[in-house]
Amino acid sequence: MSSITRMPLQFKEILQQAKNISPTAIIAGGTVRDTINGRSVKDIDIFMQYSHSAERALNEIGYTRMGSYKDAHIDTLIPTPPPFLSITAFKSATKQLRPGSSAKATPSFLNAAGGYGVGGLDVGVRAVFHKPAEAFTDYPTDIILVSGNPVEHVISHFDLGICKAWYDGHSINTSSDFHADMINRKITVCVRPQITHSSPRITGILAHAERVQSKYLGFTIVNPYDTASLV
Repeated sequence: MSSITRMPLQFKEILQQAKNISPTAIIAGGTVRDTINGRSVKDIDIFMQYSHSAERALNEIGYTRMGSYKDAHIDTLIPTPPPFLSITAFKSATKQLRPGSSAKATPSFLNAAGGYGVGGLDVGVRAVFHKPAEAFTDYPTDIILVSGNPVEHVISHFDLGICKAWYDGHSINTSSDFHADMINRKITVCVRPQITHSSPRITGILAHAERVQSKYLGFTIVNPYDTASLV
């Protein structure tokens, strides 16, 4: 693994802007993983604890709200919808719900994009805000509002071990799952899909793993769950 232990100044400045709204905000996932390993970074993902005031503040500093769990109208699809949608679904929705796009975050769209949140979890994605790259930064930024502590969200709810890395403004942090994947050159599925909606959810997770694998050649995707028994 690379010895890089510092984040680029641009990342620090963007994170500080978010921490002015919510002090526990962190950069997490692929941004940190790829920085550590000297890979190119295409965008910045910041995780922030949800609040109405955070939503208002993000609007005030130029972020566009791309969607929330309420926008999916999933009650038309299943009698008792899970309270939160997966980050995979929101990230895919974000790509299509750019300003000017006519796409809608329908149940079928989100289902194909990555499925529903994992059953039994009390931390989930509440909304995603987006800001495109600007003059002072080369990176578009997504701020993901979650219903609990952002670090706990990374450790407990990220779908791949190799993605469980975060930057809190002072230091880069990595989980045991991250270390295991890097040492063993694996990309390990860490979140068991909710049984009811396992097929689209596991499809989304494995698609994510394949995207990561395209950057980490020679790494093997490991899915410890028997998907045949989850269909």
